[in-house]
Amino acid sequence: MAAGIDDIAIYIPQLYVEASDFAQARGLDPVKLERGLGIGQMAIVDTNQDPACLAANACLKIMQKNKLTPDQIGRLYVATESSFDESKAMNSYVIGMLEQVYGEETFGHCGGIECKFACVSGSYALYDNANWIRAGESEDKHALVVVSDIAKYDLGSSGEVTQGAGAIAMLLNEKPRLLEFDPKVTSTSIKNEYDFYRPFGKETPIVHGQYSNLLYLIQVKNALSDYKRKAKDTGLIKLKEDETILDHIDYLNMHLPYSNMGKKALAYLARHEWRTLPRWNKIVN
Repeated sequence: MAAGIDDIAIYIPQLYVEASDFAQARGLDPVKLERGLGIGQMAIVDTNQDPACLAANACLKIMQKNKLTPDQIGRLYVATESSFDESKAMNSYVIGMLEQVYGEETFGHCGGIECKFACVSGSYALYDNANWIRAGESEDKHALVVVSDIAKYDLGSSGEVTQGAGAIAMLLNEKPRLLEFDPKVTSTSIKNEYDFYRPFGKETPIVHGQYSNLLYLIQVKNALSDYKRKAKDTGLIKLKEDETILDHIDYLNMHLPYSNMGKKALAYLARHEWRTLPRWNKIVN
């Protein structure tokens, strides 16, 4: 049975700070923010908004867009690293807000949890719900996976320029219009590091920016290498002479703390994959 993303809805707060204004306030070069990091604006929440509120708005948006009713939703997962409750899952807060629109207990049948693992928790939430659909347990219902965060850093810290807020809701079912997940070939790369973490009681994370950027590149490379091995072993792809895995990939969807990070990662991957091939000599010469 197929499973994948049928539709996507995005909710971003209306308030924002221009990167040029932020640079002026902090005495930074605006060119570094806009061209170096790819940041033009930073979304900020209003006083009555939290990550659950952002997630609920994204869910409402996608349900109204697709004319869905609560009885058509079987699961609702929320992935976040901005959790405000150490016990009660954020999806229950979201369901409570949605029931203010659709009626009390209209989502009472809806399963789900809150997922936490920095930025990658959204991917695991997608895989979990894709497997739920493939297993035939969905009873023709949709799954909603929402990633929602409010990124804030210590005043004057290097990470402050990458702040923002927003939520993305993804609708999953067995006949996806946008993207179908490959059930056989998935890969990951994990290592216990302390480049980015937020201990209990601290509202902002501890960040080692340059080290975190380096680890991002290394882990992306490791994950791609593992994916290449599995893709070759399963026969999904057959590399010809002078070919790389990148020649068989049309698009790369990457997590981006700031937009230009993905461009740097792609250049790093291309160099790693091409440096033993004849095409590399044409580039360096």
